[in-house]
Amino acid sequence: MTVPVPPLPSIPGVDATHLPTGRSIVDVLDREHQMVATLCEELLEDEVSTERRQRVASVVVAELSRHVSAERQYLYPTVRALLPDGDALAEVGTAEDTTLWPHPKAPVSPPWDTVMDPALGVIDKARDVLARRTTYVEDL
Repeated sequence: MTVPVPPLPSIPGVDATHLPTGRSIVDVLDREHQMVATLCEELLEDEVSTERRQRVASVVVAELSRHVSAERQYLYPTVRALLPDGDALAEVGTAEDTTLWPHPKAPVSPPWDTVMDPALGVIDKARDVLARRTTYVEDL
Protein backbone atom coordinates (compact mmCIF):
# COMPACT_ATOMS: atom_id res chain seq x y z
CA MET A 1 0.00 0.00 0.00
CA THR A 2 1.34 3.43 -0.87
CA VAL A 3 0.25 6.61 0.81
CA PRO A 4 0.44 9.81 -1.24
CA VAL A 5 2.71 12.32 0.45
CA PRO A 6 1.87 16.00 0.00
CA PRO A 7 4.58 17.84 -1.92
CA LEU A 8 6.67 20.46 -0.23
CA PRO A 9 6.19 24.17 -0.89
CA SER A 10 8.24 25.72 -3.66
CA ILE A 11 11.68 26.98 -2.79
CA PRO A 12 12.47 30.56 -3.88
CA GLY A 13 15.00 30.61 -6.71
CA VAL A 14 14.60 26.90 -7.50
CA ASP A 15 12.98 25.63 -10.69
CA ALA A 16 10.12 23.50 -9.39
CA THR A 17 8.92 22.08 -12.71
CA HIS A 18 10.27 18.65 -11.76
CA LEU A 19 8.37 18.59 -8.44
CA PRO A 20 5.01 16.82 -8.12
CA THR A 21 1.91 18.95 -7.93
CA GLY A 22 -0.66 18.70 -5.19
CA ARG A 23 -1.32 19.87 -1.68
CA SER A 24 1.46 21.55 0.23
CA ILE A 25 2.22 20.11 3.66
CA VAL A 26 2.54 23.67 4.95
CA ASP A 27 -0.99 24.46 3.72
CA VAL A 28 -2.33 21.28 5.30
CA LEU A 29 -0.68 22.03 8.65
CA ASP A 30 -1.89 25.65 8.54
CA ARG A 31 -5.48 24.52 7.93
CA GLU A 32 -5.18 22.10 10.85
CA HIS A 33 -3.88 24.90 13.10
CA GLN A 34 -6.90 27.01 12.17
CA MET A 35 -9.34 24.12 12.70
CA VAL A 36 -7.94 23.29 16.16
CA ALA A 37 -8.08 26.97 17.13
CA THR A 38 -11.74 27.12 16.08
CA LEU A 39 -12.55 23.96 18.05
CA CYS A 40 -10.77 25.35 21.12
CA GLU A 41 -12.87 28.51 20.86
CA GLU A 42 -15.98 26.33 20.88
CA LEU A 43 -14.72 24.54 24.00
CA LEU A 44 -14.49 27.89 25.78
CA GLU A 45 -18.06 28.96 24.96
CA ASP A 46 -20.40 29.01 27.96
CA GLU A 47 -23.50 27.69 26.17
CA VAL A 48 -21.90 24.45 24.94
CA SER A 49 -23.46 21.34 26.48
CA THR A 50 -21.30 18.93 28.47
CA GLU A 51 -21.83 16.16 25.91
CA ARG A 52 -20.85 18.44 23.01
CA ARG A 53 -17.83 19.73 24.95
CA GLN A 54 -16.62 16.14 25.53
CA ARG A 55 -17.04 15.25 21.86
CA VAL A 56 -15.20 18.40 20.72
CA ALA A 57 -12.43 17.74 23.25
CA SER A 58 -12.00 14.20 21.87
CA VAL A 59 -11.73 15.58 18.35
CA VAL A 60 -9.18 18.21 19.44
CA VAL A 61 -7.00 15.54 21.06
CA ALA A 62 -7.21 13.30 17.97
CA GLU A 63 -6.53 16.19 15.58
CA LEU A 64 -3.51 17.31 17.59
CA SER A 65 -2.17 13.76 17.61
CA ARG A 66 -2.50 13.49 13.82
CA HIS A 67 -1.05 16.96 13.41
CA VAL A 68 2.02 16.18 15.53
CA SER A 69 2.50 12.96 13.57
CA ALA A 70 2.40 14.86 10.25
CA GLU A 71 4.91 17.40 11.52
CA ARG A 72 7.25 14.63 12.66
CA GLN A 73 6.95 12.65 9.42
CA TYR A 74 7.00 15.44 6.84
CA LEU A 75 7.81 18.90 8.17
CA TYR A 76 10.76 18.33 10.50
CA PRO A 77 12.75 16.07 8.14
CA THR A 78 12.28 18.68 5.39
CA VAL A 79 13.33 21.50 7.70
CA ARG A 80 16.43 19.52 8.66
CA ALA A 81 17.31 18.85 5.04
CA LEU A 82 16.69 22.28 3.53
CA LEU A 83 17.50 24.94 6.11
CA PRO A 84 21.01 25.79 7.30
CA ASP A 85 19.90 25.73 10.95
CA GLY A 86 17.25 23.09 10.29
CA ASP A 87 18.45 20.65 12.94
CA ALA A 88 18.07 23.23 15.70
CA LEU A 89 14.64 24.35 14.44
CA ALA A 90 13.38 20.78 14.15
CA GLU A 91 14.64 19.97 17.64
CA VAL A 92 12.70 22.91 19.10
CA GLY A 93 9.55 21.78 17.32
CA THR A 94 10.03 18.17 18.38
CA ALA A 95 10.55 19.20 22.01
CA GLU A 96 7.35 21.27 21.92
CA ASP A 97 5.43 18.40 20.34
CA THR A 98 6.48 15.92 23.02
CA THR A 99 4.03 17.47 25.47
CA LEU A 100 1.18 16.78 23.00
CA TRP A 101 2.32 13.37 21.81
CA PRO A 102 0.11 10.60 23.23
CA HIS A 103 3.07 8.21 23.40
CA PRO A 104 5.95 10.31 24.76
CA LYS A 105 8.22 7.28 25.24
CA ALA A 106 7.81 6.12 21.64
CA PRO A 107 10.90 6.43 19.43
CA VAL A 108 11.20 9.72 17.53
CA SER A 109 14.04 8.97 15.15
CA PRO A 110 14.44 6.59 12.19
CA PRO A 111 14.08 3.72 11.69
CA TRP A 112 12.02 2.88 14.78
CA ASP A 113 9.66 5.85 14.54
CA THR A 114 8.54 4.73 11.09
CA VAL A 115 7.76 1.29 12.49
CA MET A 116 6.14 2.34 15.77
CA ASP A 117 4.06 5.37 14.68
CA PRO A 118 1.70 3.41 12.38
CA ALA A 119 1.42 0.56 14.90
CA LEU A 120 0.55 2.96 17.71
CA GLY A 121 -1.92 4.70 15.40
CA VAL A 122 -3.75 1.42 14.79
CA ILE A 123 -3.90 0.71 18.52
CA ASP A 124 -5.16 4.23 19.23
CA LYS A 125 -7.81 4.00 16.52
CA ALA A 126 -8.99 0.62 17.82
CA ARG A 127 -9.37 2.12 21.30
CA ASP A 128 -11.29 5.06 19.83
CA VAL A 129 -13.67 2.72 18.00
CA LEU A 130 -14.23 0.52 21.06
CA ALA A 131 -14.88 3.59 23.23
CA ARG A 132 -17.08 5.11 20.48
CA ARG A 133 -14.96 8.25 20.72
CA THR A 134 -15.44 10.96 18.09
CA THR A 135 -12.10 11.73 16.44
CA TYR A 136 -12.94 13.72 13.29
CA VAL A 137 -14.52 17.14 12.93
CA GLU A 138 -16.94 15.75 10.31
CA ASP A 139 -18.37 13.41 12.98
CA LEU A 140 -19.30 16.21 15.41
